[in-house]
Amino acid sequence: MLGQDGLPMDDVSHYEATPEHLRSFDQASDQLSKFKAPQLFNQNDVHSHLLIGLMDGTGNDITQDPMHATNVSKFEAQIFQLNNAGNKRIHAEYIEGPGTQTNFFEKGVDSATGYTSLARAEEMYTRLVEQADEIHKVDPNAKIAIHLEGFSRGASQVPLLARMIDERGIPDKNSLTVTLDENGALAEKYTRYHQPPGQTPLTVGLYDPVPTGYMEMLDRRLPSSTVSGFQITAANERRGLFPVDQIIPEGLSEDGRFLNVTVAGAHSDVGGSYIRNGLGIRSFNLMTDYHNRLLGDSILPRLHEPEDPRMNVIHR
Repeated sequence: MLGQDGLPMDDVSHYEATPEHLRSFDQASDQLSKFKAPQLFNQNDVHSHLLIGLMDGTGNDITQDPMHATNVSKFEAQIFQLNNAGNKRIHAEYIEGPGTQTNFFEKGVDSATGYTSLARAEEMYTRLVEQADEIHKVDPNAKIAIHLEGFSRGASQVPLLARMIDERGIPDKNSLTVTLDENGALAEKYTRYHQPPGQTPLTVGLYDPVPTGYMEMLDRRLPSSTVSGFQITAANERRGLFPVDQIIPEGLSEDGRFLNVTVAGAHSDVGGSYIRNGLGIRSFNLMTDYHNRLLGDSILPRLHEPEDPRMNVIHR
């Protein structure tokens, strides 16, 4: 649909971002420039591999609705471009957000409660383990690091997934055995690991995480193997029943490993899914700067930040 100013718009009202709103991104960029992030991937080491787990927000699915692709799915597209250019040692897996089912009832319940969130984290863990197994078949000396990223409920799923990786490690799938547990029930167990529990370096990128519903009952603390994390929080979201999840507390952590910045915009402005996406692009560029630190070089391009005030809006 077209707005009165002639540009496409979503079915959501908005107002123009002020210069002060836009300055919040400059301030966040300044904070990030002083933040020391570790290098996860070494382009010059043929045994260095990076796996990326991407989990989208409630109602967000790049396949069903590419016009409203979030910053999470745009990051996946960047990785595909790297792969097509010949960089095969960085691999991304993407899972759509809760409330994206085709069944009307399931979709409605999941959108309201996020009841599939843990299952989505489990699915991503399985995919990452399978990908790690494939890497080790080709490169037995592989050194694998993992970056996890999400938006909205997908971001609140990130610590669930991080804890799985920390507690379960990256097993050698060929070492799977079936034994009896202490209660006499059949239990699966791995006897060999590509990387044992607690030994895989993890980093996280979080776009305005929201745990509303099922996840509020789960442990969403990051494990000790999380070496770095960057969270972008929306300043102008009308929270109501959807409070932000302070997975990373506001500001810089005492040990300097984690940073949470607050920028102008509503929840999905930060997530990057609106058509008038000037603020979403700015959030994406902040995260891209963090990604490039992890990659050890400016491998990923920043997007053009529009100056047209019609594109730089805050949605209600």
